[in-house]
Formats: sequence, C-alpha cells, structure tokens
Amino acid sequence: MREMNPEIQKVRDRVPFDGFSPMGVLYIEAVTHLMYLLQQVKDMGVHVKDVDKGLCDFPYMRNGRVVYLCWHLGEDSITTWHDIEAGFGGREPLDGTDR
Repeated sequence: MREMNPEIQKVRDRVPFDGFSPMGVLYIEAVTHLMYLLQQVKDMGVHVKDVDKGLCDFPYMRNGRVVYLCWHLGEDSITTWHDIEAGFGGREPLDGTDR
C-alpha cells in the first residue's frame, strides 16, 4: 500500500486527527481493522502486491523451484504463474503439469 487510494486520501484529509472527533475515531478504527485483515491474508501466505488493483501472489513449487501463482481482481481463478523476479509482466499460463 505504497500509495493510498485517492478516495481514502480525500476522506483522510477531511478528518481531524485530534483523537476525540467521531470521524477521527471511525477512521482510526477502519484503518486498524483493514490492517488486521491484511495481516490475516499475509499470515495465509498470500503476498498482496497491489490493493487497489487486487493483485496477489501465492508461493508455489513448480518444477522443483519456488515461483508465484498470480491472481488479479476480476479473474475467475488462478491461471498464471511467474518467476519471483519477473513480476506481473512475466506471467505465464499454467499448464497440465500444474495440478
């Protein structure tokens, strides 16, 4: 989450952070809950690469080496993989040996 979603940024910019305003408290609670959920996803072994795009990688053993299975928001299932160094641009389709 290097860059904050522009809509979240707009809300954050309007919220007073004095610790006492209702909006400030709601914002802090929401961010805390979001961080908790992201940690749960991470604890499952999922690498969240881009929250806004819904891009996730999953470590996977393929032909004796660790690669990432790759999923992007809007895809019905995981159908691609890539070398750890290659990233999203290096995605390759899974084949019959990947079961």
